[in-house]
Amino acid sequence: MKDWQPIPSKMKGKLKAAVDHLDAFFDEHLGDAVLTYNDLAAAIGVDRKNFKRTIRYDVRFQNALQERRLEEVEVGARGQKGVRAYLSPFPIEEGDDVYTDASDWDF
Repeated sequence: MKDWQPIPSKMKGKLKAAVDHLDAFFDEHLGDAVLTYNDLAAAIGVDRKNFKRTIRYDVRFQNALQERRLEEVEVGARGQKGVRAYLSPFPIEEGDDVYTDASDWDF
């Protein structure tokens, strides 16, 4: 038995451009970089008001954020919204021992 999954709808137009821009931005900027929604809207040529209505709250865009482990954040004194890579609350410090092979563990 398999979990039910809806047939994914393909993204087109400005929605696809927004997701492609997110991919390009976060491939280039690692770490704690933030891409504001205003910058994203300007990069794909969409008015801020229309961006909020047509892209930001679109289920496919929200799913794309989750798939890429991106989270919505507020930046600056005015609380401008944007996205950044999800940061783990348990960061791995350089030099820490990290065990990824659990094959010999007895569960």
